[in-house]
Amino acid sequence: MLYQSHRRQYPLSERPFSFRILAQALWSGWAVLFMPFIVIGGIIGGAFTATEGAAIAVFYALLLGLITRELKLSDVPPALLKSAITTAIVGALIAFASQVTYLFTAEMVGVAIGEWIQSITSSPQVFVFLVMILLVLVGIPIEANASFIMLVPILAPIATQYGIDPIYFGLLFVFNITLGGITPPVGAQLFVVSSIWRVSMGEMMADLMPFIILQYGVMFLLMLFPSVITFLPRLLGY
Repeated sequence: MLYQSHRRQYPLSERPFSFRILAQALWSGWAVLFMPFIVIGGIIGGAFTATEGAAIAVFYALLLGLITRELKLSDVPPALLKSAITTAIVGALIAFASQVTYLFTAEMVGVAIGEWIQSITSSPQVFVFLVMILLVLVGIPIEANASFIMLVPILAPIATQYGIDPIYFGLLFVFNITLGGITPPVGAQLFVVSSIWRVSMGEMMADLMPFIILQYGVMFLLMLFPSVITFLPRLLGY
């Protein structure tokens, strides 16, 4: 980010950094900062589901915007229309991906892949490497939830047979599927971001590619050094 800002000669902020300004910003924005604690705390505490948490977050943001007068009632209808358009785009992507998932499930593709991986290696490291490649390839055209439903019941028991830590495997699984969702040429999340910001895929990818490459580097580091993932859970007793 620093390199890109310097290369493009972005202007500096008019207000130099100081802890006093930071404290003022935190004090004025405490209500906004409180939102993650309400949503995540409610989900973890079992007060509501993740879907209900999203609705609560929207209501909280709407209420906060009206109270602070940063949002007017006249702004709500255009925002709802824009949200409906974005939701329709995401819904269409999920619908198309679900058809691919249905075909893969009906043809038992996931089971065949699991059996094939087991047949070619007895090494846990090689198994994880092959699964990571598979998950990235699956995550590119198929929506994340559909990938979880199709592959987790198949690959998780196999990983246990190889003696792989479930926390380590689970985090890598989520990381890889998410990474596939932002990898061209498909990447469902890329289409969502493109529709929200009205930016073409070509323009977006020119700036995203360095970050995507960096994420792949992080993925391989996590794969090679499991303790990076398992250290904190082990410290907390998991």
